Amino acid sequence: MKGRPLKSKAKSIEVHQADLPDGLDFGDIVAVDTETQGLRVHRDRLCLVQVSAGDGHCHLVQFPDADYRAPNLKALFQDAGVTKIFHYARFDVATIRKYLNVACAPVYCTKIASRLARTYTGNHVVAADNFVDTLVDDQTPWGLLTGGLVVVVAAVATLTAVVKARRYRSAAASTEAAERDSAER
Repeated sequence: MKGRPLKSKAKSIEVHQADLPDGLDFGDIVAVDTETQGLRVHRDRLCLVQVSAGDGHCHLVQFPDADYRAPNLKALFQDAGVTKIFHYARFDVATIRKYLNVACAPVYCTKIASRLARTYTGNHVVAADNFVDTLVDDQTPWGLLTGGLVVVVAAVATLTAVVKARRYRSAAASTEAAERDSAER
């Protein structure tokens, strides 16, 4: 099965400096992507945030001077009535948290959705596109499933972080004990 072409082409691309303009309404779903100077959140600064409601209008917010005040963009990311859709949300959400100092929620990650829903294709982009189409369809009762999915993913992520922290502490304690023993000899 070949990938489908994009449903619509960009009608407009608007470039803004340091924040979105006042009065923009993205509705209840917005697609978000970030661009940084590299792939390390703590080292490589945020340069650009792209947002679109999927209506063909894309808003690019540039941060040329590392001025991250951006009250309108922060309000959008914190708005509980707007679902923010990301592909590989882990990096983008961490970047938004570090540079804009806001917790972005609610979040929907197409990469995770693709992994969970992929049954017929190895191409996660095609699977994610089809899965999002299904979610948007008014006939499908996915709201409860999506909410449950988010809870499960958050619980697994939290459990993983706790296990990793315990392993790290245990390894650090073992290393310290070994160093003490060798220093005492």
